[in-house]
Amino acid sequence: MMRASYSPGRRLCAGHVPEREGGRAASGFTLVEAVIVVLVVAILVAAGVPQMVDALNGMKLTAAADEVVTAIRYAQSLSMKEGDVYGVEFDKVLNTFRCYQQATGETILHPLDKKPYEIDLDTLGHVKGALIEDAVFGASVDYLEFDAEGETAPLTTNPTTAGSVVLKRLDAVKSVSVSAPLGRTAVQ
Repeated sequence: MMRASYSPGRRLCAGHVPEREGGRAASGFTLVEAVIVVLVVAILVAAGVPQMVDALNGMKLTAAADEVVTAIRYAQSLSMKEGDVYGVEFDKVLNTFRCYQQATGETILHPLDKKPYEIDLDTLGHVKGALIEDAVFGASVDYLEFDAEGETAPLTTNPTTAGSVVLKRLDAVKSVSVSAPLGRTAVQ
């Protein structure tokens, strides 16, 4: 059987793939096929973006809660180690919190970078965008202190809870609660 070779202007039967010189079939995509593929990929990406934003939001909020828990636990362990009162103070207006020594009122040094232990949620990259919505310990007090035994200092008449910090990022909310008198933390 004789093969037909492709030449411009020559008509072929439907379904017949023209051959190029050298006996190979022509290949490639038409412009319409390429546009359809690009549109399908764009739709899939657009459908995935909200889930990616939600996941990023959740990760940053979890990281902010972890920073709060770490500061609380560090102040508590330092109180027991040094036999002095240490605490964590929250500032909703500046969106910051710091660890301090009660006797001096000074911010203590962070154990890793040896800089003042003050966390600014507006500038720290992995938590940027998280807000301190509320921080209440005792009767409207925005700080939490631990005595030399590592127990929460008496800021409240409620013996089962020392207080909580509520963090928010976009529509997501996390709460870090601290139990009294042992100072155990829980994140919800």
